[in-house]
Amino acid sequence: MTPVIEQPKKFIVGGLYKYCRNPMYLAEIGIFIGLFFVLGYILLLTFPIIAFIIIHIFITNVEEPELFKVFGGKYSNYTKNVPRWLPKM
Repeated sequence: MTPVIEQPKKFIVGGLYKYCRNPMYLAEIGIFIGLFFVLGYILLLTFPIIAFIIIHIFITNVEEPELFKVFGGKYSNYTKNVPRWLPKM
């Protein structure tokens, strides 16, 4: 059973999305890594690692195939020019 995600209505490639395909997920993981450095609790470092693995599996198996179906060649071009995780400056 695949999770229910809202059907995308518009293909957005501006703003942060021109540097990285998943800026919101990246920011969430970055927040926990930052909290680890500020507070020093090791659990704050293990959570983003586990979350990253789960998010990556979800993106590659559910989210991206759905975007390929909906936006086709535009999304394919986008994936060739914009990295999934590490921002391209």
